[in-house]
Amino acid sequence: MVTDHKNLIENFKAVSAVPRGSGFNEKISGFLCDFAKENGLEYIQDEALNVIIKRPGSKGYENASPVVLQGHMDMVCVADPGVSHNFETEGISLVYEGDWVRANGTTLGGDDGFALAAGMSLLTDKDLVTPPLICVFTTDEETGMDGAKALDPKVFEGVKYLINLDSENENECLCGCAGGLRIDGRVPVARQWVKGDILHISLTGLRGGHSGAEIHKGITNAVRLLARVLFELKSIAGFCVVNMQGGEKDNAIPSSAEATIVLDDCFDIAKIKEYIKNIETKYRRAEENISFDLELMDACETTACTKDSFDRVLYVLLTAPNGVQAMSPSVEGLVETSLNLGIFALKDNEACFNYSLRSSCIGEKEFLSQRVRLILENAGGTGAEKNAYPAWEYRTDSVLRDKYVAKFKEVSGFEPKVNAIHAGVECGLFAEKCPSLDMISIGPDMKDIHSPRERLDLASSVRLYKVIEAVLAELK
Repeated sequence: MVTDHKNLIENFKAVSAVPRGSGFNEKISGFLCDFAKENGLEYIQDEALNVIIKRPGSKGYENASPVVLQGHMDMVCVADPGVSHNFETEGISLVYEGDWVRANGTTLGGDDGFALAAGMSLLTDKDLVTPPLICVFTTDEETGMDGAKALDPKVFEGVKYLINLDSENENECLCGCAGGLRIDGRVPVARQWVKGDILHISLTGLRGGHSGAEIHKGITNAVRLLARVLFELKSIAGFCVVNMQGGEKDNAIPSSAEATIVLDDCFDIAKIKEYIKNIETKYRRAEENISFDLELMDACETTACTKDSFDRVLYVLLTAPNGVQAMSPSVEGLVETSLNLGIFALKDNEACFNYSLRSSCIGEKEFLSQRVRLILENAGGTGAEKNAYPAWEYRTDSVLRDKYVAKFKEVSGFEPKVNAIHAGVECGLFAEKCPSLDMISIGPDMKDIHSPRERLDLASSVRLYKVIEAVLAELK
């Protein structure tokens, strides 16, 4: 494993031991406050449990403009099927593989545990030459950026530069991001008592991934694929749907889904299995680990959706747009507008849809939201927008970007790619609070974030830390 540098790896280990799922910020927020106290650093914990920790400037840098280093403390909590892990009470079990670290059957939280670890190291690095530092650690970024929204703009008084540590490609310097919102859809369903053989269909093994950074990779959405299966099964067997669900986070592409159906008297299980095998074969080209499991159980009496009710649910699942909707006309290879159905659940009296919508174009974001809500309304349901956040527009002039690119080249031997991203970062909200901020977003190499395959390159983390050290010394 790579040699630790300025306690960076040890700090990441310490952060990983603290439960910090979105919505459960008390323990990690308290941990950061305790860290500040132990090191004699000034800190603030606000009502949203955001933590702001300050370090004075080095000798000769005392009167320089403060630099904000920023990241979020929450993580996406997803476990592999069959893995029992209580994210509210348990930390993450780390597995080291060479220079990489991953979790044992769960998401790792490198997004954005790296920011917490790097901030802790920079705040206590005795050799660091730096202007005054303000480390801003926000809550609930993954579920709507609520911490950043609640942050007092006074935090940025006198600040020229902000370095966001929430990216996942060492060789990339992000200088713009998409805006977005969530749509909560509801479609009422009616139920009736039915009796028949029960068939449980489980779909697992899809790649999943981040609905912004990986939406263009052709990753199959498990909920939509299972909806297709149920739609096409109607030509093979009569049935009613008892339940259906899939996905855990609206900003993650669902990797699994399941449904339970009650079969009519006349059904041919061999034909059903043959159809499922054909679907599995078709999708295996893009999803090599796809797996359908069918479990046929004895007949029983239960409540299921009326066929008309579930047809309206299928109408939404199959006709609402999903995935990439438009590519950027100005930045090659950048997604401009997309939509992801991240969570679906069929409950007693309604079907619930949770969509994550992103776009760097305000007009396209609004139009796509209207389309989705129109489809929900045509199915007799409703759609409500929430957690909207603004885009971060690319600046043509950026002192911070230029200094970062120069120092990165000096340390690494080549220039990073300057880019914008089709994912929300908190910089959009900070730009709204303080339009004069000169910002970049950077991070070490991470793979498969928001999935149990997530892993972080520790060697990349150390290299990036050294670049940050060099950049701070330039911001006198």
